[in-house]
Amino acid sequence: MEESVRAITRRGLLRTAGGLIVGLAAEELSYFAPSTAAAEESSESSLITRVARPYDAETPVHEFSSYLTPNEQFFVRSHFGPPSLEKVNPDTWRLRVAGLVDRPLVLRLDELKQFEEVSIIAVLQCSGNGRAFYEPKAPGVQWERGAVGNAKWTGVRLRDVLSRTEVQASARHLQMLGADRPVATTTPLFLRSIPVEKALHPDTILAYAMNDRPLPLLHGAPLRLITPGWMGDACVKWLTELTLQEEEAQGYYMQTAYRHPVRPVEPGSVIQPADMKPIEAMVVKSLIVRPGQGASVKQGSQMIQGVAWTGEGKILK
Repeated sequence: MEESVRAITRRGLLRTAGGLIVGLAAEELSYFAPSTAAAEESSESSLITRVARPYDAETPVHEFSSYLTPNEQFFVRSHFGPPSLEKVNPDTWRLRVAGLVDRPLVLRLDELKQFEEVSIIAVLQCSGNGRAFYEPKAPGVQWERGAVGNAKWTGVRLRDVLSRTEVQASARHLQMLGADRPVATTTPLFLRSIPVEKALHPDTILAYAMNDRPLPLLHGAPLRLITPGWMGDACVKWLTELTLQEEEAQGYYMQTAYRHPVRPVEPGSVIQPADMKPIEAMVVKSLIVRPGQGASVKQGSQMIQGVAWTGEGKILK
């Protein structure tokens, strides 16, 4: 999907790779472009910490009045925290592509940047966004509304890199591994995989920049995967290894976590593994940005502003 950032009519919509994100005003749809005031407000804001170690923090809702979420206000999520700086030093960092390929690759960052550079605007959302409101309570980070953001991601198409390796016909999944590691050796690695079809989608990119700035460490520098329209668990940070294989990735974070039932079930019911599948595309969500929750407003005409987004569908109204 081509990037489209432009002023549009009050009843228009702005398309993004991860769905549609819009504002609501005077009972009709309108696009709220980023403003200097919004940028200044962002610099004075702070993320809402949900877990101190590893650092998990969400974006204050008022930041979504800006079309693009500023890097400093973009929610942060990881299982183990960022790796040591020596593991992500751009001078020594390498991306290895192996498995069911005829030509394995080992790429430096400068070599990766020799591929055609592309930019795409995409929504990124933690699969647990809104968990604090679940009934009954669910374990995990108690996100409220702000484990989501919209950014311009710049990098290279994953399919361009994979084409250099000559992927074998038997490859069905792409396994991803980052440089982050758990403190305890008994804790499983954060291994994830996506179907080859998603890996080869033209919108799936290996990103090294965010909102026209180098990718920050907390957001996966020097390289992270971006899978527009899908939940953030597929967007592996600090990426170092890509492996083409026949089966899904094994381990806790693929075979147990980040899975959901293929049919509706009663809370507390026992679900067989065969009745579970990986979380993939985002579902539709929306929220009111202004007025803020619990705000008092004066009598008269009011501006109501909000956002809506989805995965592989479209926001119509």
